[in-house]
Amino acid sequence: MTENNFNFFNSLATPLLNVFLLEDDRQLITGSTDGQVWCFSLSVDHKCRLVTKMDIQKMEKRHQMQHEAVSQQAGVAEQSAVETSKPVIKMALCGSSADTNIDHKKDNSWFCIGSYDGLYVVDLATSELVTALYFKDYPILSITMAGSWSVSPGSNNSMLVLLSSLFTPNVVLLELYLRDLGKMWAVGEGFSVFPSAPPLLDSPLKVELKKKEPSHPKKKAGIKDQPLVFHTKVKSSGYTSAPRMTMFSPKTNVQKNSSPKQSHKKTGLLHRDYPADSAAPTIPCIDLSIASKQVSCLQYSGDGKQILCGLGDSSVFLYKSCLAGNPAVYLGHDKPVSSVSWSLSRQWWLSASEDLSLRIWTHCCSEPAIIMGNTMFSRPIKGAQFYYLDKFLLLASGPSLYLYLYNVDNTRDDIKRCQQRSVVRQAGCFTTSATHVTTLSAINDFFSYIVLVCGSDRSIQVFDMNKGTVASELPDAHSRAIHCITQNKGSAFSTQAPDSYNLFLTSAVTDGVKIWDLRTLRSTSGSQSCY
Repeated sequence: MTENNFNFFNSLATPLLNVFLLEDDRQLITGSTDGQVWCFSLSVDHKCRLVTKMDIQKMEKRHQMQHEAVSQQAGVAEQSAVETSKPVIKMALCGSSADTNIDHKKDNSWFCIGSYDGLYVVDLATSELVTALYFKDYPILSITMAGSWSVSPGSNNSMLVLLSSLFTPNVVLLELYLRDLGKMWAVGEGFSVFPSAPPLLDSPLKVELKKKEPSHPKKKAGIKDQPLVFHTKVKSSGYTSAPRMTMFSPKTNVQKNSSPKQSHKKTGLLHRDYPADSAAPTIPCIDLSIASKQVSCLQYSGDGKQILCGLGDSSVFLYKSCLAGNPAVYLGHDKPVSSVSWSLSRQWWLSASEDLSLRIWTHCCSEPAIIMGNTMFSRPIKGAQFYYLDKFLLLASGPSLYLYLYNVDNTRDDIKRCQQRSVVRQAGCFTTSATHVTTLSAINDFFSYIVLVCGSDRSIQVFDMNKGTVASELPDAHSRAIHCITQNKGSAFSTQAPDSYNLFLTSAVTDGVKIWDLRTLRSTSGSQSCY
């Protein structure tokens, strides 16, 4: 380790209190007196590179909000905000599960941190708090504040913890079983993208759009329809002439020449089967550069044949998946396009822009079928998509989440060309705790009540659209505001396990990508230094 690596520790406001070395993973973990934990990777050149940074108080706050069963008293969270920082007295490594298999023994991702008020079990792979054991929750213990810790592995997948009191001459020996910690980690009701019950009677998803029936003009009384003849002579209908004896006979022996072009038509890369035993592709096959135009958003169609591309010059390009030929260009926005989305039926798609407008486009028409103008929203639209099997339009503007019913009418009237025949009606408006929403995600391929909303306060909020309320909130999900979130929405070309649909990805600038599980609202894995 060179002298330049020590400059990071010299710049800290609080002194370091403990250090721990993971030889197998080549990681160095340090803890300070204010509850900060840094994890560094040791490369071959013996230089430290920061992998992740953890704060015990922030992890504890997220843990309490995720699992209400762990801390049900309202005063616990309020007191933790005014208490002093929790020093890192002792750090030790423990197993990640209760299994005793060799494969599980190698996965040592659970990490124990001993402080003055209890023991904190942290998952190094996700930088999340697994569980916390507080001294105050066990009145039989004679220690209320620990002064020193000593941890060693025990038998039968357990840990032996020896700790001493800070103010009294007491020493306590504890035996902790990892299987009990795993049960505490699994406590709490989770969420699922699949509905467990039909929609409520007063649910926002039960709202229907009343379509106007076409009104026919009433006939005035007293005016009867009369035949009009504009010729002086009327041609006979032929009743007096002799009937035809020879009728029309169709030709049945005509042979159609099959064109050789159709039989040898190329199917392209889209219809080729990808080998099941091959790894995911890593080398790009096609590199398309759009001169002096910034790509702000893009999305594949459900069948994978087309790509929507929103550009920074306020235009929308529609490409074929092979990126061959000239794209179809759709113009109408005044500012960069912030979001594009396909409908499930692929009959239309939408584009949202920073000019406070949203437009729905259809095939073979250069003019939008629906225009939601700048008078409807006071802030730019950060995310928009179709929702609930194309029944609703879901979008976010400012701190609010909007739900709209719509009906696309493709008919055109040359006289009333500027008049919009399609109908849009607001079905609900929901306010988030953040100052503005940065991005959102919802599943449109099947019925789902869950909507994930990311705010400027670095939080992830889980909306239950069946009730129209926030079901749960995950604060400080990233060190910065999340700019991208995506769910596993399935595919029409492959089948997946039902539990895999509960996984989603988030990404933030300089904070990497994290994989989350909706059932536990925990990060299953994360990378903060590779992306």
